[in-house]
Amino acid sequence: VRASARAVERGAAVAASALSLLYVAFYLHGGPRIVDATSYWLEARALSEGHLSWSAGEPAASVAGRPTQTAANAAPRRNV
Repeated sequence: VRASARAVERGAAVAASALSLLYVAFYLHGGPRIVDATSYWLEARALSEGHLSWSAGEPAASVAGRPTQTAANAAPRRNV
């Protein structure tokens, strides 16, 4: 029974890995699709190369993402 359970576990792991690879290759075409995923992907690449930080450079919009507020794009406050 133990050997059978291990075989099922290994088979499920192989199937999950294969499905994940197919999803990335055919649906995502090798790259991320949303702002957060893009940031995580860039962070993972930097960490895999041994970098713990890097400068964002210009334009800031290329790394800032949609929800980020800066002084340049913040709406002025109104006193009510």
